[in-house]
Amino acid sequence: MPETGGLFCKLLAKIHIRSGARPPVASKAISCGVGIPMIAVGALMALLWAPAAADMSGTVEFVGSLIGILGVLFFIAGLFYTQEQVTVQGS
Repeated sequence: MPETGGLFCKLLAKIHIRSGARPPVASKAISCGVGIPMIAVGALMALLWAPAAADMSGTVEFVGSLIGILGVLFFIAGLFYTQEQVTVQGS
């Protein structure tokens, strides 16, 4: 399986390993695959697209900011996500 995550995720893993802590339990797929792109898209919408759409700039800024805030929430949720074993009893 190919390694997921970008430079920021690799940096977080190195910091975690050097600190002597347990291996990272964060979900790179959620944090780096969903959270960071949403933050980037939201910022680009609010900063670049809103001035171009003069008649709807307030709405575009709001939607861009909302996407960015949701991206931050996904990023934080990915840091706290851990996989727990699921056991099936009986059958």
